[in-house]
Amino acid sequence: MQNNNLYLDQTLALAMLNDECFAEKIEQFGIMLSSNDVYNLAQQLFALILEGHGQRKNPIGPEDDYPGFIELWRLAISKGSISNYDSWIFQEIKKALPKNLRFANDIFYYWGSNKLVPENNSRTQLRSNIISESKRVFCNAESLCRIIDPSYIYCLYHFVVFFSDPKHGGTGYKPEEWTWLADILLDAGQNFPSEIVPQISRLVCQSNMGRNKYIYKLDLDNTNILFSNKLTAVMNLLSQDIDISNLREEDMELVSFIQREAKSWLANPKNSS
Repeated sequence: MQNNNLYLDQTLALAMLNDECFAEKIEQFGIMLSSNDVYNLAQQLFALILEGHGQRKNPIGPEDDYPGFIELWRLAISKGSISNYDSWIFQEIKKALPKNLRFANDIFYYWGSNKLVPENNSRTQLRSNIISESKRVFCNAESLCRIIDPSYIYCLYHFVVFFSDPKHGGTGYKPEEWTWLADILLDAGQNFPSEIVPQISRLVCQSNMGRNKYIYKLDLDNTNILFSNKLTAVMNLLSQDIDISNLREEDMELVSFIQREAKSWLANPKNSS
């Protein structure tokens, strides 16, 4: 399948991004596409998204994927992986990491799942390769802030904590393995608090669903390990009053909770040193 124009000077991938109904039709008639066609189309779609084309269906809601993204993923599952898939998926995530962490997470969650990477060892190696690449990409405050979606507080949480689960190829979340990121986070938070403080807030907060609402808890033990005993610096950062009006209501509640907890911790004479 060549990257030919369809109509109005749109390629097939761009047409999918611009018209959700068109993406659905591509999935419906996907039997006409070969495995290579599907992966080539996905690669083109990813590139367009990273260039700023297309919009998420519901940026802060549950259905937050791009038109064509899930449709092509389901087609890829039905067609089966290509022979060099492990290399292909890593290269696509590698392209996304320096530009859009949320989208890099999307690619990993769907296209790196056991639906397409069935071997545990392969998922473990993929996860290891991505972390190694992240150490190169997350090199300073500016580079980290540039790839964060400020309306979505889960960018770093998903990358650091959620994907550390063994089902995603990790070995469990161990904060001591992420201390390399701590100083960058503190620097980024001081320079770009509106973007980074909500990300750190989700990293240091445990949440469980109660009867009618989420119950939050500040995870002091893991936070102390993650930031190498720099709790005072972290609390000073988290206690700042920042504009969080761009967040979902439940995310605003979480960040506000952490702000209150940080202020309470700082006000306790036992924690002053």
